[in-house]
Amino acid sequence: MNSGKSILNIPLDRIDEGIDLCLENASQFCSDADVLIGQKSCEHALGFCILATEELGKAIMLKVQSAYARKRPEETVIFERAKPEDYFKATKREDLKKFGFKNLERKINPFYDHLSKLLCAKNMLSLATHERIMLSLEGKWFQTIDEIMDKAKELRKQAQEVRNDLYLAITVRAGTDADGRYAQLLGD
Repeated sequence: MNSGKSILNIPLDRIDEGIDLCLENASQFCSDADVLIGQKSCEHALGFCILATEELGKAIMLKVQSAYARKRPEETVIFERAKPEDYFKATKREDLKKFGFKNLERKINPFYDHLSKLLCAKNMLSLATHERIMLSLEGKWFQTIDEIMDKAKELRKQAQEVRNDLYLAITVRAGTDADGRYAQLLGD
């Protein structure tokens, strides 16, 4: 796996352009995947879906890093080699290993590293799911803890059903779960 250049400097005034390009690439990969699915070429379609997810991860990285750079204030966003656990501070070491990072001591440039881009996208999708759950509870009045727990169970069940449907769609169309690596994207 290529870990990319040592350092990537992107001027802040070019970040929005970079984000737009990443999102355009992601959209194009999804369109290409849709065409391939229509032609019953699901294995290739899965590849395009993974590339689209990576592009989404890059767009998220650019957005987050540019926000940090503007707070400091800096004129560039810098991506440099780092250990995965240093870049993904909120992710536990054992979770990084489960996700596929085999050598946590090896420094990688997250902007170029495939697993880093996928993990970044997965983390953002998890946050979006959490936000949706919280919004669905907003304004509701619960009389007891049991009512809250019942609602939480119901929402967890709905989330699991969505994950199961996505996993089934990918594995049925692809014929494999690629040794479980891409199935993990839909888990936890």
